[in-house]
Amino acid sequence: MMTLIMVHISVPESPIFTGEFMIEGNSTLIISVSALNGLQLNSNGQHVGVIEMAELVAECRIVDDETTCWCAPTQVWSDVVSKNHSICRNKVECVANISHYTPLCVPKVPIQLMGTMVNLGSSSWSQSFLNSTVATTFNQVNGFEKLTTSTTNGGNAEFQVNLNAVFKTAELTPLIKDLETQLTARITVEATGLAKIIAPNDTVLYKSRQTLSCYIDDTLNTCSWFITKHNEPPAQIGNGTQVTVGGSGCINTTKLELIQATGVWNGLYTCKFSDGTIFQRASTNLSIAVLPDAITMTSDPQTADCTGAGVKMSVQMSVKCGILPPSRPVNYTVTLDETKTMTTDGISDGKQWYFHDISIPCKDTTVKNVRTTCTFKNSKGQKAEANLSIPVLNSKDDFCGAEDPWPKTKANERATWTCPKGTVGNISRPCNANGEWQAELNFCVNEDIQKLSSSVENFKLGFNATPEVAGQIFSGLKNNSASGTNMTVGDVMATVDILDGMAFATSYVTLQDDSMMSDFIDSASNILSTSWADNTDLVNRISKTYLKAVEGLVANIKVNESKGYNSSKIQLQVCENNDVCNSTIFDVEMSLSTTAQQSKVLVLKNLSERLPSNVEGTEYLTLPDSVVLSATLENASDHTANITMVFPFNKTTDLPGVKFHCVYWMTNESKWSTEGCTWEEKGDNIICKCSHLTSFSALMSKNPEDLAGLPFLDELTYIGLGVSICSLIVFLIIESIVWGAVTKSNLSHFRHTCLVNIGVCLLIADCSFIASAFPKELGDLTCLLMVLAKHFFFTAMFFWMLCLSIMLLHQLIFVFSPLRKKVFMILAFTIGYACPVVTVGVSYVYYDRVSESSYYNPSKCWLNYEGPMQGSLHAFLFPVGVITLMNLMSMMVVIVTLLRPQVSEGKADDKQTVKSILKAVVFLTPVFGGTWLLGYFVFSMDAKTSIGKLVNYAFTIVNSLQGFFILVTGCIGEKKVRDELLKCIQSPKSTKSESKQNLTSSLKK
Repeated sequence: MMTLIMVHISVPESPIFTGEFMIEGNSTLIISVSALNGLQLNSNGQHVGVIEMAELVAECRIVDDETTCWCAPTQVWSDVVSKNHSICRNKVECVANISHYTPLCVPKVPIQLMGTMVNLGSSSWSQSFLNSTVATTFNQVNGFEKLTTSTTNGGNAEFQVNLNAVFKTAELTPLIKDLETQLTARITVEATGLAKIIAPNDTVLYKSRQTLSCYIDDTLNTCSWFITKHNEPPAQIGNGTQVTVGGSGCINTTKLELIQATGVWNGLYTCKFSDGTIFQRASTNLSIAVLPDAITMTSDPQTADCTGAGVKMSVQMSVKCGILPPSRPVNYTVTLDETKTMTTDGISDGKQWYFHDISIPCKDTTVKNVRTTCTFKNSKGQKAEANLSIPVLNSKDDFCGAEDPWPKTKANERATWTCPKGTVGNISRPCNANGEWQAELNFCVNEDIQKLSSSVENFKLGFNATPEVAGQIFSGLKNNSASGTNMTVGDVMATVDILDGMAFATSYVTLQDDSMMSDFIDSASNILSTSWADNTDLVNRISKTYLKAVEGLVANIKVNESKGYNSSKIQLQVCENNDVCNSTIFDVEMSLSTTAQQSKVLVLKNLSERLPSNVEGTEYLTLPDSVVLSATLENASDHTANITMVFPFNKTTDLPGVKFHCVYWMTNESKWSTEGCTWEEKGDNIICKCSHLTSFSALMSKNPEDLAGLPFLDELTYIGLGVSICSLIVFLIIESIVWGAVTKSNLSHFRHTCLVNIGVCLLIADCSFIASAFPKELGDLTCLLMVLAKHFFFTAMFFWMLCLSIMLLHQLIFVFSPLRKKVFMILAFTIGYACPVVTVGVSYVYYDRVSESSYYNPSKCWLNYEGPMQGSLHAFLFPVGVITLMNLMSMMVVIVTLLRPQVSEGKADDKQTVKSILKAVVFLTPVFGGTWLLGYFVFSMDAKTSIGKLVNYAFTIVNSLQGFFILVTGCIGEKKVRDELLKCIQSPKSTKSESKQNLTSSLKK
């Protein structure tokens, strides 16, 4: 008789180990397993551990040459026994020579397989045949315990298999394929019990960051996450604004990162690993202390009417707070102004409402509005709030009289009314400042469109963010927008918001579907087939969002084989690996020349007249039957594009005396620009040509597009900058070599310190300018960083010039009170770098947080100009102008001071130095002062005039060569530097070592 016992052994200063004891004896041997607990283990007289727990695993009976073994009730045959001795598989006792296997038995693990079988054959299955065939298949799996099968409608079937032994997916795959062949079926299997999931056990805070992990001891090629909410089918989770899935990979581990645990993520989470049609899954609940993501507040009546024949003491009102009904019951504490408990008012208009009655006093006639706050508090004490400002109408206030169904409304306020059945939202009617009713605005939205809007909002978060759901959204949008002219303003706005939301969401989810692109184009075309509103400002806002959304979706939705899509108001052409893309769309001849591998050309009709028709502050007419053309280039990191459009139009007969502008729409700034675009008349056609433009003189020009007609300006800019950068590098190298020899006196040290910092700042600024030469190829963050770099280092260069001027003035005016080195260095670095930091920092914060204007222009990667004293460009112009004028004044003071005889009484070395400084100032002041004054002429002059063109060329040439002038004046033009450099060339080793040592020691001072 042989008994196999599993023991857990405790070893000092080590983890718990698992081992097996095999005890042999006759058939009458009685073994007490519990007696082994606490048994001391020794080896060669050395204590090695203690048995913490012993468990009976298996027993074998050996009679002559025949061995019969059986596992304990909590054990099952190990995988090695099952594979090598199939006669033992799923048997209680096994007559085979297996006692030598380790492990012989393993603990049982409950595993459940749920399968669906789709009948692909012509005949149905009988129940007996189904049971027999499926049972035979799964009897080949170790640990098979139970099978249950059932047939469903349509001749299909389902089965449930209970196992008690682990298995590898690769072992089950061939069995499922064989079963599919036998049944002529498609089979999908989901297994539970092998995959494990780790998630927070306790209720987590609202909007907290949470991580869920899932793992399996197997190798599978794909993984996915699902969430099941109360009474809803499972929804797949994809990447979005509030969640990321997958982690670094999903061979046997996958992670889900909740960036914000909001109410939508409260539910049952399921992770799935898959290989073909076999899935391994695990599930767990995540409980979130939810709060409403949005709170709607209303009052009844909408205005507190304190007018009337007599003086009213107060007005009684009912304040309501509405939220979307949570998927699970939630016990909120709802208060008004944190002291009044609100009462549940049921569900209506798709919202759960709470109400409370309040009294608004009328004695104080100076009160214009009463502010009230609705607060929701969850089980963790977190709060969500919303505010409502209730207008108070006093006897002296203007108002709009009641007109059924519109109530009496205070001037400059808006009355709202509920939408008819089948729609959600409201109808509003403004009352203007004079107490006159304005036109109604119907913001009611069809319930089906509203459901699509909700789906898009969830899609953006990552909830049901899959290509399949995206296809359903576009298909539904196509069907619901087909009504065309029957759409309300609310329907149009909701539909445009859906397109905009999907354009944003598709940056997270890859979409590649020709039918999806077709549904999207038809939906977008349907919107252009209907009128939007009579309010011009509202139409302009909608059209801006519409164009941005459509361009984004055209870029994000990939196509496979299609060459284009045509609808009544939109046509899309796709060109592959072709340098020139030619076509005639809506009677407009279009030619696109590009180096990109793929280009998409989108032409939209009935949109240009809805977009703002102003260019640089001037209103222009829209060409009859005008179109908007948008080109998207893909799969090209460095490409160029030139677009030519030919409009059939004779201005002499159609619109005599008009001025044409060929423009492109700047999406980030929501306005037209003529940058890089020109037009010409040719017969009865207007020819419009557009290309990209970047020029150095655009830094100072309020209208960079005016430079489009100046030939070779870009080439001059880049050649000059190349020379300047090389010259600055050479200058800095020379300064490092001769530093110790040319900075022996304080005056020389001050001068060269300023020059070196001017050179460094200019070098970095020039490099940043070249790096941002093609703004359309840069991301928003990279473009912003380039703008900050150029703004800071160009400004710092001027502040170091100011340091140089201050030093010269002090040395020449206060001859007998020389500056101490430590004082100058502290002052110089404070002015040179602290002042630019403050200038740039304050400018960025003001335009980013306070002003409605943007800090920078993404289409140019430079500061904004919006008019005289408007725009962030003035944060550069003002310090540059002040410092430039101070430099010119300093030069005059230096010249006057040098004429005084007291200067000749200074030390010989300083006298020579002063002469060198004077020479340098004479050269540097025009370069850093006078030439930048040319920039102000560029800023104020029309670049299309002859003088304007001349000034632009002069400014571009001289300022792009600034680095070269620094090299000439700072090195070549100074005798001491030339002499020391000659010494270094003659004896390079000793001089270089000494100069480095001197430079290092001077920097430490």
